[in-house]
Amino acid sequence: MKTTDFLSPQFFKRQPIQKLFFLLLCISSNAYAEQNFVDIGYTPSNSSLTESINFGVYGLKENNSLYMNFNLGLKPNNYVDSISYYGTASDIKQTPLSINIGRTFPIVPDSAKLPIYKSIHSYLGVGYASLSGIARYTYYGTDRGYYNYTSKDKSGLNLNGGLIFLFNSFGLNVGVNSFTKSAYVNIGIMVD
Repeated sequence: MKTTDFLSPQFFKRQPIQKLFFLLLCISSNAYAEQNFVDIGYTPSNSSLTESINFGVYGLKENNSLYMNFNLGLKPNNYVDSISYYGTASDIKQTPLSINIGRTFPIVPDSAKLPIYKSIHSYLGVGYASLSGIARYTYYGTDRGYYNYTSKDKSGLNLNGGLIFLFNSFGLNVGVNSFTKSAYVNIGIMVD
């Protein structure tokens, strides 16, 4: 495998979620962090994007630390990994994928002793993102399922940022991805 193969959307399409999650844990479990926040979330589909899952590991400490997160689009159940050569395309959507790495920064540290939140952290990073086009095809009124719709494929640089609100036993992560123009809300826990 060439080094550039790792950056291609096809690399990530061929890899199971477990390998991506393992990569996430290996890269961002940062030995210098006093504590790590691990989260997961679900983003429902909308008119232009398919549903997706989000997960990440964020190093949180008093000064700053590293994080890495993923957004992985899910294909519909009736998806066929092929290009349709006949039928009429409708319900055209894009399946998102993004991988981001960056820094976390405390806005309100643990020592502030807020009445509701344990602490609030922000994060800002950069990464790779892609959108893979899919479309539902019908042929003489019969639904054939979703097929690849390559004219809607694109990839590029993604800017990622958000806020993590920590409570006593859990936290909420509210973030955005610039390339996919999408927002997410994840729930997570602190791990030491």
